[in-house]
Amino acid sequence: MALKSAHDTQRIHADPAILVGKPVVRGTRISVELILDWFSESFDLDEFFEAYPDITVEDVQAALAFAKDAVRDDYLRSPERKEALAAAKKMAEMATATA
Repeated sequence: MALKSAHDTQRIHADPAILVGKPVVRGTRISVELILDWFSESFDLDEFFEAYPDITVEDVQAALAFAKDAVRDDYLRSPERKEALAAAKKMAEMATATA
């Protein structure tokens, strides 16, 4: 997935030579995936920053924004979304035809 916003590219970086191209916090080997894994298990910020002292709050925010964008982009390309849009269009056409 391509990095989109300037904020993401300042903080989040993907390089095939680092963790096989996983998106990481720039200048580290801390992946967005690791951050998501950590916070899905424990939302203890103090413990996280103690374990990863080189990571900032802004880095975590950028990782979460990157993950949010990835989920949204995946949904926008999904067959389920296309099917839902087609069904909504058909229902709108039917409603217009009967009105």
